[in-house]
Amino acid sequence: MIKKFLSNAMLSIVMDKSAKEKYFAVQESRKALKEKKKGAATPIVEPAAIEPDAKQEPSMDRQELIRNALAVHKEQSKVFANLNENERRRLQLLAMHAMLGKDAS
Repeated sequence: MIKKFLSNAMLSIVMDKSAKEKYFAVQESRKALKEKKKGAATPIVEPAAIEPDAKQEPSMDRQELIRNALAVHKEQSKVFANLNENERRRLQLLAMHAMLGKDAS
């Protein structure tokens, strides 16, 4: 109990409230994962039970989606071929700000 109290006091000096909450959440998830691993035994699979033909072929829908995505990517990348280096950097910075949710100004 004293150890936990001192630990919390030291953490409050070093971390702010949100960082402490994240730290404790990570600790709890690690504890839960360790208990789950300790309690659950992995099933043993016999080598004869595994079929050599068990390799699954990708479905036709998935292959078609991949082909379409590659075609779209190829078309979209042509748009950026005409940009100079400075414009590419500015566009990349704008995209990074948009993805991180920060103000781009």
